[in-house]
Amino acid sequence: MRPASRLWISSCLILLIALCLVESAGAQVVDLGGGPAQPVRASLGDTLEFGIRVHTGGRRLTSAGLALQFDPAILQPVGTGFVYIPDPAFFPQAVIYENGVVAGGLPGLARARLVTVAGTAADGARAAMVGDGVLASIHFVVIGFADSAHIRIVTDGEDRPRFTELGRPGLQEGFGVGRPYRLSVALDQAGFLSLPDIAVAAGRVVAVSLRGRTATDPVHWSVNAREPELMAAWVQGDSMLLQVPPRRTGTSIIDYSAVDAAGVVVGSRENERQIRRHACSAAGSWCGRLRGFCQSAAVPRGFPCPRGGMACLGFVGGSGPAAPVGQNRRPITDPVGAAAMVGAWRHLPAPAVGSRPAGRTEGSARCRCRQ
Repeated sequence: MRPASRLWISSCLILLIALCLVESAGAQVVDLGGGPAQPVRASLGDTLEFGIRVHTGGRRLTSAGLALQFDPAILQPVGTGFVYIPDPAFFPQAVIYENGVVAGGLPGLARARLVTVAGTAADGARAAMVGDGVLASIHFVVIGFADSAHIRIVTDGEDRPRFTELGRPGLQEGFGVGRPYRLSVALDQAGFLSLPDIAVAAGRVVAVSLRGRTATDPVHWSVNAREPELMAAWVQGDSMLLQVPPRRTGTSIIDYSAVDAAGVVVGSRENERQIRRHACSAAGSWCGRLRGFCQSAAVPRGFPCPRGGMACLGFVGGSGPAAPVGQNRRPITDPVGAAAMVGAWRHLPAPAVGSRPAGRTEGSARCRCRQ
């Protein structure tokens, strides 16, 4: 091939790439330039914000769909369920069809997908995106150790950026991808990752892992519950254990910190824990009805629970002839009331040998709810 031909082909390729990645007059373009300037470096536990910027190119757009790709071992989107924060100033009355994290792309990577469609105003007019603005923002917390963290707009496949225009319903077109479409932040081997906020059920003990939450190893953890009457907290091994007495509700604040071998505080935070009633304590709950059944009937150890992950456990008293137990019968799965459960027990498979003393019945069996 002649040098002139090679030069012409190279020029065409450069022009094609420029048309795909750089906004031109009248083009509809999406990029990652809608957020604040990214820090030069970040550490474990830091939060990074990214903004999705849209250029409508003078057209009135009625929908937008796109996805951002990231490494979930390094970055974790903020939010449970919904991860994008739409900007109603740029796209008013928008209806969110998808807003969450999905699997996809290369192995080990995840995608945060957003699909938003124009709604209808009170006067019947349909809203639209016009001009340049921020479609939505998303926040990520650094949760893993690496040299850098990367995020990019997915540019191919089903998750490539697309839009529809007012007056042309159902006709999808593709956004051009402007710069920046990929952002990277260098990571330091330092930092402190906060514990997640979770609810704790009354009468339960919950273990919260402390692994991988500091760049320093080893560290000594200390925890303190401000409301000891509501919750007890202590460290055992590499976990923080939280225990709530039965029949408690409310909110408890846990203070926790990590100190390295030299006595230097690596990090400290406070954590708010919601205490909710256990399902067994709800009036009329299946567990409550099963408990009453356990306490009033002859029930073998390991009685198969009809619903809710419940089980009658053990024999703690009572005597008399054993109730007859049928053979080769299937347990019922949806009884209606304690009376049905009492009747159904007689048609359950026989309990395992040794599960109860021969000739004895249950006087006050214990019912335990499992979640």
